[in-house]
Amino acid sequence: MVADARVFDERFAESDLVLADLPCSGIGIIGKKPDIKYRLDSEGMNLLSALQKEILDNVSKYVKKGGELIFSTCTLNRAENEENVSNFLKNHSDFKPVDLTDRLTGKLLEHFDTEELKKGYLKLIPGRDDCDGFSLQYLGEIMTDIKSMDLDELKTFINDMGEPAFRAKQLFEWMHKSLIESFDECTNLSKVFRERLNSEAKLTELKPVEVFKSKIDDTRKYLFALSDGNIIESVRMKYEHGNSVCISSQVGCRMGCKFCASTLDGLVRNLTVGEMLDQVYSIQRLLGERVSNIVVMGSGEPMDNYENIVKFVRIISSEMGLNISQRNITVSTCGIVPKIRQLADEGLNITLALSLHAPNDEIRKTIMPVANKYALKDVISACDYYFKKTGRRVSYEYSLVAGVNDNIEEAKKLVKLVNGRNIHINLIPVNPIKERDFKQSDKLKIKAFREFLEKKGVNATVRREMGRDIDGACGQLRRRFIETNGGSESLEV
Repeated sequence: MVADARVFDERFAESDLVLADLPCSGIGIIGKKPDIKYRLDSEGMNLLSALQKEILDNVSKYVKKGGELIFSTCTLNRAENEENVSNFLKNHSDFKPVDLTDRLTGKLLEHFDTEELKKGYLKLIPGRDDCDGFSLQYLGEIMTDIKSMDLDELKTFINDMGEPAFRAKQLFEWMHKSLIESFDECTNLSKVFRERLNSEAKLTELKPVEVFKSKIDDTRKYLFALSDGNIIESVRMKYEHGNSVCISSQVGCRMGCKFCASTLDGLVRNLTVGEMLDQVYSIQRLLGERVSNIVVMGSGEPMDNYENIVKFVRIISSEMGLNISQRNITVSTCGIVPKIRQLADEGLNITLALSLHAPNDEIRKTIMPVANKYALKDVISACDYYFKKTGRRVSYEYSLVAGVNDNIEEAKKLVKLVNGRNIHINLIPVNPIKERDFKQSDKLKIKAFREFLEKKGVNATVRREMGRDIDGACGQLRRRFIETNGGSESLEV
């Protein structure tokens, strides 16, 4: 029983078996004309459905890898139960339905239809052997996401399968250097082992939905479908020094920055390590060319998915993988102070990019809600700490919005803010989105702003606009896809 759907207590995390008892509508509880006695109005049903979903989302966090989740609800209304299962599996792709037949014995088994059991839908008949009428939905065991594992975790997984330790290195290289799309491609692994992997492990693989190629600069934007049907976007930008890929770290975003399309529909969920890796891997496979640079500046706030971001960096830069230099990896943040300081202590050599966008707290609060939690002086102090610990110059991203932050007065305040620090300011002509009224600064104002900064000794450049003709800004293409699909944020896969 979950007392409060909004609470997740880490003291009780990582359990092998989790049982959840959901509140129900009462429909079907007595078998005869139940809708007359127990009917809820439409508003009540909507509230109940949202509560059931919230409870399942939260209790799933308690299930350890390889563990199991069972939930029950005292309704026999099949549609209600099937909706719960469908919604859960759509948003939790690591779970799979598993047959419960072998869990039920004796007279209890008589109350279930074997075919229904195989579908994961269990229905108790009320009034027999003291069964008062309820149903169970078994959502099964988590498929092990091995693409998200580092080498040590993979060694443990391989050891638990009874395989020799060297198999972990082989499998790691197959996934992260050869970029396999199926375990069957692992030709130096035995057929029996590959079959076990197919039945026990999940090999994260993104499905390309659409690829858009800019006629201006050969920028390519990719829409990928995740295994749960959610849609994310990634961008490949071609430079003289090679291919740079911008990846997403979340489906949607909860930061609420007013110039960004990614946050318009809020946060759906974090991306796994494997889903972030496979954005790079998929693009490299599709291009047939090596990716040399990565920026984590797509949809989402990377520091809001911190543990997965750090693991992503370590795997993508591994000598047994693509071996992309950490100096060629940039991770952005809107300014989550504790995570910036934590990242500084990780021993990584990546570039930190701060989404600054304003020279003071007053302006910043009008366009970035995070400014209400973290004062700019604390954000800058955290960035100073990052530079001190890593020796890596921090990049300050500054989107120029007409009439908001693009005047010489703001430029003066910005010079005072950075105060001779060893930083780089990346001036970005804001990409207009139809849901906001922000307008891009004109070219003369952008030029004057940059020249003032340089005159005062501040290193500043204007970001080259890429992929403008294919909705190149974060979240725009996904947003357009959602609108053209009748408002649905996901795709049946």
